Amino acid sequence: MPVFADATSAMIGDDSVPSLLIITVFGSPSEAVLRAYFAWSNKVVAAWRIKGMRYVALLDATDGQRPAARVRSVVSELVDEIRTRNPDVEVATVLVTESALVRGALTAIGWLSRSSWRPQPVRTCADGLRLAKQILIDVGIEPPTLDPDSYRRPERPRS
Repeated sequence: MPVFADATSAMIGDDSVPSLLIITVFGSPSEAVLRAYFAWSNKVVAAWRIKGMRYVALLDATDGQRPAARVRSVVSELVDEIRTRNPDVEVATVLVTESALVRGALTAIGWLSRSSWRPQPVRTCADGLRLAKQILIDVGIEPPTLDPDSYRRPERPRS
């Protein structure tokens, strides 16, 4: 799993589960960390588009913090870019967080987004995985066999 990190934040991308892109966030990602993550995810999603695959993104912000205003704007731009380059590949985004501040920030990013990005919030990774699997079933995509209750999120990288 690729790790994108600096001294105060990190993002880990996991594309190992078919039809599921798991993004784990630690801290408040800097613009550099976000751009590095999105450069990688753009390649992953483009490859899936070529193969005719669709996916649900599971954004695990359990240990994430509210991004700064400038970073929220960058996220909106990068989300729009990936969705414009790869239309109809992402089925939905499921957001895992208990933080009202993070939920609010991501709601604001959705408002800024021209691509109608609207994350669906849940409180735990297990709930997020269950929802992701149900979304895939609802659109006729075979869900991954990953067991929501046995999933273990990655550890925060050491700097």
